Amino acid sequence: MRAIVLFVLASLELAPALAEEFETGSVTFNRTIDSSPGNTAWQTVNLQATYTATPVVIAGPLTHDNDHSLSVRIRNVTTTSFEIAMTSPCDSVDADPNAAGNACPPPAPGASPPWNIETVRYLVVPAGVWQFADGTRIEAGIVNTSAVRSGIGSSNAGDSVTFQHSYTGRPVVLHSVNSTNDAAWITSSVFGPGNNVGSPPDSNSFTIALEGAEVTSTHVAEDIGWVAIEPGSGSNNGHPYTAGVSSAADTDRHDDGCFTQGSLIGFSATPDVVAGHNSINGTNGGWPRFCNAGITTGNIHVHIDEDQVNDSERTGVPEETSWFAFEADSIGELFSAGSISPFFARETFEAYALGSVAGGNAGAFWAGAWTGVGSSVESVIDVSGNPLVYTNNGDTIDGGERAFEVSGNSNNAATRDLAKTISDPVVYVSMLIRFDGIQNNNDFFALWFENSGFGSSPNFGIKMNRGDGSGPEDFFVRTTTNSVYSTDLVNGQTYFIVARIRKNGSNYDQASLWVNPSNLGNAAVPAADVQTMVSSSGLLSFDTIGFRSVNLSGADSVTIDELRIGTSWAEVTAPNELHVQRARLQIDTLSNPVVQSETLTGFDHPPVVLATVSTDRTDTPAAARIRNVTQSSFGVTVVEPPTDDGPHVPVEVDYVALGEIEAGEQKLYLLDDADGFAELRRHDTQTFQAKLLGGSGWDAMSYLARFSQAPVVLAGVQSMRNDAGNPPQDPSVPWLETAVASVTDTNYLLAMERAETTAGAILVDETIGLAILPDGSRGAVGNGIIYEALRSGDAIAGFNNGCFTTAFSSSFSDPPVVIANRNTRDGGDGGWIRRCSISSSAVGLTVDEDQDADGERSHTTEAAAILALSNVSSGADHYAVEFPSGTTAVTCAPATVRITAHDSGHNPLSPPAFTVVTLTSVNAANLAAAGVWGNRLSGSGTWLPGGDNTASYTWPGGEASFEVELMQTSPLAININLSDTLGLSEFSTPPPIEDGDIEFRSAIFRVVDSSVSPVSITTKLSGKRSDTAGIGNQTLFLQAIRDDGNQQCVGALQNQAGTPVEMASECNNPVQCEAGSQAGVLNNGSSLVAVDANDNGAVLAFSTVNLDFDADSKAPLIFEYPDAGQITLHARFDLDPPNGDYVQGASNAFVVKPAGLCVESTDPDSDCAGADGSCSVFRKAGSGTVENAFNLTVRGVTWESAGETDTQFCSGSNVTTPNFELSNIALAHALVAPLGAGTQPGALGVTALDIVDADNGTGTVANQSLSEVGVFTVTATPPAYLGESLAASTSANIGRFIPDRFNVTMQNTPAFGDACTGFTYQDQPFYYNDTPSSEAPVLAITALNSNGATTVNYGGDFWKLSGGVLSRDYSDGSAPAPAATLSPTTSQSGNFTLGGETDFDGVGTFTLTAGSGGDTFMYQKAVPEDTPEEPFVADVDVDFAAGGFQDSDHNPPARTVCYDSDNDNSCEDFTYTGITGTELRWGRMVINNNQTSELLSLPVPLRTEYFSGGIFTTNVDDNCTTYQSAEASLSEVSPADNLAPGDTSVTGPVATTTVVNGVSTPGNHLTVGAPGAGKTGSLDLILDLGAGGSDQPWLQFDGANPSGRVTFGIFSGPENLIYIREPWN
Repeated sequence: MRAIVLFVLASLELAPALAEEFETGSVTFNRTIDSSPGNTAWQTVNLQATYTATPVVIAGPLTHDNDHSLSVRIRNVTTTSFEIAMTSPCDSVDADPNAAGNACPPPAPGASPPWNIETVRYLVVPAGVWQFADGTRIEAGIVNTSAVRSGIGSSNAGDSVTFQHSYTGRPVVLHSVNSTNDAAWITSSVFGPGNNVGSPPDSNSFTIALEGAEVTSTHVAEDIGWVAIEPGSGSNNGHPYTAGVSSAADTDRHDDGCFTQGSLIGFSATPDVVAGHNSINGTNGGWPRFCNAGITTGNIHVHIDEDQVNDSERTGVPEETSWFAFEADSIGELFSAGSISPFFARETFEAYALGSVAGGNAGAFWAGAWTGVGSSVESVIDVSGNPLVYTNNGDTIDGGERAFEVSGNSNNAATRDLAKTISDPVVYVSMLIRFDGIQNNNDFFALWFENSGFGSSPNFGIKMNRGDGSGPEDFFVRTTTNSVYSTDLVNGQTYFIVARIRKNGSNYDQASLWVNPSNLGNAAVPAADVQTMVSSSGLLSFDTIGFRSVNLSGADSVTIDELRIGTSWAEVTAPNELHVQRARLQIDTLSNPVVQSETLTGFDHPPVVLATVSTDRTDTPAAARIRNVTQSSFGVTVVEPPTDDGPHVPVEVDYVALGEIEAGEQKLYLLDDADGFAELRRHDTQTFQAKLLGGSGWDAMSYLARFSQAPVVLAGVQSMRNDAGNPPQDPSVPWLETAVASVTDTNYLLAMERAETTAGAILVDETIGLAILPDGSRGAVGNGIIYEALRSGDAIAGFNNGCFTTAFSSSFSDPPVVIANRNTRDGGDGGWIRRCSISSSAVGLTVDEDQDADGERSHTTEAAAILALSNVSSGADHYAVEFPSGTTAVTCAPATVRITAHDSGHNPLSPPAFTVVTLTSVNAANLAAAGVWGNRLSGSGTWLPGGDNTASYTWPGGEASFEVELMQTSPLAININLSDTLGLSEFSTPPPIEDGDIEFRSAIFRVVDSSVSPVSITTKLSGKRSDTAGIGNQTLFLQAIRDDGNQQCVGALQNQAGTPVEMASECNNPVQCEAGSQAGVLNNGSSLVAVDANDNGAVLAFSTVNLDFDADSKAPLIFEYPDAGQITLHARFDLDPPNGDYVQGASNAFVVKPAGLCVESTDPDSDCAGADGSCSVFRKAGSGTVENAFNLTVRGVTWESAGETDTQFCSGSNVTTPNFELSNIALAHALVAPLGAGTQPGALGVTALDIVDADNGTGTVANQSLSEVGVFTVTATPPAYLGESLAASTSANIGRFIPDRFNVTMQNTPAFGDACTGFTYQDQPFYYNDTPSSEAPVLAITALNSNGATTVNYGGDFWKLSGGVLSRDYSDGSAPAPAATLSPTTSQSGNFTLGGETDFDGVGTFTLTAGSGGDTFMYQKAVPEDTPEEPFVADVDVDFAAGGFQDSDHNPPARTVCYDSDNDNSCEDFTYTGITGTELRWGRMVINNNQTSELLSLPVPLRTEYFSGGIFTTNVDDNCTTYQSAEASLSEVSPADNLAPGDTSVTGPVATTTVVNGVSTPGNHLTVGAPGAGKTGSLDLILDLGAGGSDQPWLQFDGANPSGRVTFGIFSGPENLIYIREPWN
């Protein structure tokens, strides 16, 4: 054996960048090398990826469309291509076709080409030590060797190769000969270290050799390429992959069959698969070959081929194999070893106080606390009323009740350091995000990495309207300044955005963005919405992230939640709501042998369903089976193994349905920061473990999640596709449970468990559902379900060995639902887990076995995976003991006792099935045994009277009460004690009375019906007679009976008219009666007599009522009760006065409930019957101030007439019931007006009310409030009152609610327009710019409640801000101030419009008019004007007077509704500073002097100038100033001249003419006509710029018009001249 030192060691340099690529593809053949003259069988494959050195090529297995031994050869591998061909051992130069024993079959006779088409897939990997982006380890190398392992030479020759990676288990090892130095046939083999041909590679090394099979034992040295990959599945460069190894030598030979391997994950189309054999158990050698279906999207089908050179057989022993599947014809990415260091950071903001996030230090994978610039820019806010939630395809990412909001602007609004410096080549970040406000171009919010400045690092988030308004897309990602955009954002809508930055070299140069993606939590990464790349971002690594905001204004805010950063798509997109449904079922297949259907609710896709059966009530083997799992239901039953009959006695089955997952999916669900992820998957397989059957195997499985230790692996078969009979009528054949073994932190083994059974066959795949959770994880999932996942010790032994307890760490209030299965397979008999005991603190488990081969069910110890979930609690808290026929009984007849299970609120409910309650009757005085239990009167459970004072009842499930008889033959008061197997007993602390005594007497009054059968008084309505039709109507009688001494009952008052019976009422709940709470009993059918009311337990005061008793000793009993509560009626009559031999009795305790509830506000101005904006003001919207709070009362009232509802209970003669007490009355509100698109109901301040004893029946919310504008109703919905329903009741309209105040913001950046292009002259009017669109101020007036939230209902006729006056003052804001004086002209009630008041968003706008129709501005030149001023830019502040922002409800000092930014109840002006937009220039016009002959016309140039740099210069920007001849005039210079103004005129230009670049142009100068011969001299040419001329006074100088001197005819050639010099001004 030679030790090979590999050149791949050079690749151990750690470079955190994309290093290389790999690729897969396929080639087809119809020739072999030696059957093709001229070697035309060789094909060239051009590589798609880029390689810096010669890569390793793996090819095979071949398909199987020829029944011949065929393999492949490779040669001429370069960085750009390689050659590949199909070859047959029979064509080898070393194989003599005529040799004795040669059994090679020839090609098909006459075929051209001679072979059917075969296909081979290949994998190309650069030599070196690498990782995938998800951390998966991979390495590749070349071994040059001449060592040949063969069946006719050395059976274990080979060279040793040591891995450079550290693998936690055996890796995939693929291999192919990569050269053709010798044309003779050869292939390759890989087997265990130390030349152990019977074992596969281990985690450290392997042996590699040329494989000669039965063809040759020698060969010249060839290059063998090999690739090792860590088993697992996931996504690489967006393409799914699966790498797997066989769990045993389970791939047999060509003639022995075709064998299914692999569990391919995530493929929607047939992938490229390469596979290799990893052992040589058969000395004949061999190599893998696809067979039957070959490759599917879920499996591969393969066997080991052999040559037929020396014999024809191709049978033998099975081999170990491994494989790698990748999306067909795709390119993957490789990163240098060590450059991937997976991490996961998360922030939910749930742990922080409201206000600035600064100092917040929760979440996972952070180095320290947040920094923040303060709550004026950033803050943690309460979003419980409107949380950020994203749902896609049934999966949900929920942000919780607190979130992070940015509402101001800062490059470093908040920052935080990660727990380490990140240089991983691929990083994902995700968050929930929502924008609220006005969408303006370039409203900006982003998360940045490392650097906050623009363009200095990758960032992503919101950049409204592409920033510059060039498109509607609002989300962006960029590496530097190269933004790309996606998705038009909708205000107020929550989005889930994901960004990925990746290295394309040493820097993070590529960025991708997903907005509202699919594939949440999946291994497969969907295509990005947009992607961008630069040559170099300059960012090598980062350890800080932060948030940057720009251009947010007014009410703009960006809210984010559920921030995640990591290296895995699955982790940063994992749903954090794991939908769970669980239950404990009672399944009886003995009396109902069917597969029972269970309904699923709330699932959009099928969940994983797992079930565990208990050992209750039976000792025969049984297990639960699941089938037909859909999103709406699944089938579940209890099955028995072969040798048993099938149907099974009643037994408990716990089940759980988890998550939403499609076939073949592998998905993560986020638990919480501490517990990490749960992984769900479905796995189709035929692999099984069995004791007595051949073909046992394992599927080697790996996780998508990262676990720090071996997790809890729960598995259950989800289908019954192979069952031959009709279970549960028949045994389940084949018997299939699940087996899990060798669980580590990276992988595990999985199979179906056939145990010791042999009947039946697995002909098609079954589906196994898997739920994998971190060991020790616990918390809440689903809708508040408490869970704990744990692994037991290796201590769970067999059914015959006992019940073995594992304690929970979680505190369960009731025994939880428990799912369990083995995570070891130590016992060869197989088996499965059953629950044998359960409590709130621990679960007992045992390993059950079938009895197919033997009767014993003992088992060695195993470790179990356990998932406990808080049960759908029965809620049972105690029992109530009631006496339906009254609390007195006669010794001659049995009394009726009703036992009812109650929750803590005294509401009836059903105890769990099989709960046993024991009843014991005792003497109430001394607790001695008393009474005898008799028959069961109601209830379908098992009643077992003991023939004495004890009995038991087994609850059947689905029932809340039962009634039984109790007999006592001598006068005695009896009390009843209860206890059950849940630990519950009777309730003995009134109120209410639920454990009273029953008194047996020899003579009693009792309540009966017309047939003298004892009856219970049913629930009555307050103030309604018991004989009035409707609710509570009963025909009742009071009967007097006695024991005749022989336990025979006879009448005590037959035919006794006008009998003065003493009667009383007793208040049981509440225990004290209120004044006036006296029941009225009808006296001899004439009128109601008020009878004395007694507090509970003190029935001392009676009132006499005359009653007429008939022959049955019964008298009509008619009564009413004007209050509410639970009461008892008492009656007595002295048979032997004054000795007190009483006939005495009491009714049952019965409930009298209010007829209804009156809900109202009695505050002035609360009633808004018209429900519109014309109602009086009632309160301001919001909470926390006296202007918000109003009184809301809820009271129980008596009955007046039938059919009353809602407000009818607040009118008429309905009287308050003072004894009415009730807690937790729910209060809800509804918006009545306004109604329309955008209106919102807002929030009610107090949402629950308790009415207590001191309230005398009327509960009051003294500080009720509503957060919105409008008119509302409030509905009180009471819970059950003493077990009886009360209808909800709704108030009259309450309102009008108005805003508390306004906020005013400038919605744009106002700017002035230039009077002339690029400038304005001093003294020249200018306006707000109107070209190309208005830049006049737009003020947003937002109505707020007292808490600062927008009241969106402030609109329509509820909008009361008229916009009639908007007074405003302008002032210059320059520093230093110019010499010129700002002189604005405004219209206080004009030049603006009101908009947005008719819709419902709570925002209106004042838009000032732009252009000359709006406000006018002018900077007036300083006086005097002899000191010109340098140019300056207008800088104007505007102050809008408070009166413009006061609506018609504003009524100080009682009520202010105005702009109040600091919420101090004082109205404020709104000031905006720094309006700019035009440059002011000190200008003038200059007319040149000119001269000519008196016989010629004289053109006179003019120009405009402005003062700049200390001198006047031509204003080349002026293309605006106009002039014409009509505005010009001539004046006399000297009377001595022969020239007067009337001798000539200004003749041109006639039309209005504009200067060009500040000057008049030739042909357009001012022109003075020729005065004619002899008319000589000078005139002044004056251009009128005043109101009578061109009206351009800004070009006058010190108030004077410009002038120039024109001279005619004073020159006669070269005479001495005196020039007239222009004076300087």
